[in-house]
Amino acid sequence: MGINGVGSFCAQNYDVPNRGRATRGKTSVDDFASMGSATSLSESSDNGKRIGLTAVGNVGYIAMYADSSTEQDPIVKVGDYEVRIKDVNPNNATKMEMFALLSYMDDKGLTNNTGMKSFNKMTAYSSQAEYNGYCSGIYDENAAWTVERDWIGILGNAKETFFSIPQTYNQGLECEKIIENLKKWSDTSSDDENTDYQKILSERKNEIYEKVKNGDTEESFQIGGSSFTEKEWDKLLAEVDDITEGMREAMREEHEKRFAEAVKETTSSTVNNTGETDLVSKLFETQNSEIKVSNFKEHETPNYKFVPEPEIGSGGMRILKNGQSVAMFSVDDLKIRVDEQTGTRVLISEMGGYNGNWYDAIPVDAELENGLAEAIGVDDIPEVELEGYYIGTHSRTGIQYVMRPGDEGRGGKVLLRNAADVARYNALAEEYYTRYPNLIESQEEGRIWATFEILGMAERTASGIVSIHPDNISYSDNSDYKNNWSIMLNDETWELLYEWLEENRNRMEEMNKFSSWRDILDEIGGSYERIWSKEELDQGYLNN
Repeated sequence: MGINGVGSFCAQNYDVPNRGRATRGKTSVDDFASMGSATSLSESSDNGKRIGLTAVGNVGYIAMYADSSTEQDPIVKVGDYEVRIKDVNPNNATKMEMFALLSYMDDKGLTNNTGMKSFNKMTAYSSQAEYNGYCSGIYDENAAWTVERDWIGILGNAKETFFSIPQTYNQGLECEKIIENLKKWSDTSSDDENTDYQKILSERKNEIYEKVKNGDTEESFQIGGSSFTEKEWDKLLAEVDDITEGMREAMREEHEKRFAEAVKETTSSTVNNTGETDLVSKLFETQNSEIKVSNFKEHETPNYKFVPEPEIGSGGMRILKNGQSVAMFSVDDLKIRVDEQTGTRVLISEMGGYNGNWYDAIPVDAELENGLAEAIGVDDIPEVELEGYYIGTHSRTGIQYVMRPGDEGRGGKVLLRNAADVARYNALAEEYYTRYPNLIESQEEGRIWATFEILGMAERTASGIVSIHPDNISYSDNSDYKNNWSIMLNDETWELLYEWLEENRNRMEEMNKFSSWRDILDEIGGSYERIWSKEELDQGYLNN
């Protein structure tokens, strides 16, 4: 579930039974050069026990046991990849490998952890080390799968800072506990036969990755912990109207100037064979709309930065907003797609997801349009009709999203087009955070669920959250986990159910009750499999 327009966010994982399915992830560097030593492509199903939830940039991920996982050789599936837990070295692992490892350790009780999940704590404490200058890019979405770090060293640096300040001494103790648990893991899981090989492999991958990342034609970006800090929101809310109006005025003045010059030149020219001045042709000649990679240049506006990416295919352009990389576009994707029904204008990158299964989208405002035109060396960015996608609208907030037909329940792109959308999105995220304190541990996590709801993948109820996906529907109760339930669906039933929900979702009562969904499935003639949770197995009967 990528969400450009919302920006990157790091949500904390949590272990609640019967969580819904996260969307497929993506990386931006070739697999052979980038993935961590313990990571490989996965052919596993999504049926394993789910033990963690997080996000990389705009994409939500669920950690679950892979089909091949055993007690002796645990393997955790994350998106399209899987992590062999025994191969994870906390002194030299990617962030996503640590997500898999700590989710596993929490699940097995190896951390003796309480409250916030261990990966959540590790990420938060690592931010202190980044602030200290010990490391960088902890929240960089392009580094999560690719950069292997010494997490014990990072946490050690943060611990020293926490211990030096009385108000953060307890955080230092928590940080120290994670370090001790990771050291114990390293001692008990080390494999002498593979140690040297893994070290050499890791060093080689790091060497290749650094060459790709630091080459003469590619710039490395340091990205903060969140694309929407309070300071950035305040800045956006204060400046967006002035910037937009200023850009529009500049566009009007420039077009009026060019039109006047073209008219003046054309009226003094010869007349064509029909006796009519060829004004239209002359005007078109003054417009430069041909996109050439050779004309690309780095350009920056108050809120956007445009950086050429010559290594991408035939050449491309990366767009950053408020310092956060939001999408990378090939030459063919540098066109504004206009939805005829709503008038919404978007840029869509079709190169972002594993095997092209996912996409990135950005709403186009005047600042973005003019800045991009300057960066790629044209007067006007080409406009085309939006095809192959549609613009949907969340009924409760009015926030729009981009969806590709067939992706319903799997993901999409939330569009925050203006300050009003930003405020509504933040309010929805805050409601999740405050309303379900036993399910959602941070405001960042609330943003994930706000996105899920806008895209039709989650529903709030008075007592908990319903997750809705093509392969399952599940409910997590905020007050009593014994009320949780889950059902599995096949593709045919999902199609029938989705069609029913499109017409009746807002009229549905008691969505938290399994019996309500059972009645719907019986009505539409769909088949399903009721999944017993551990709590239901222990008590000997199904809930609701």
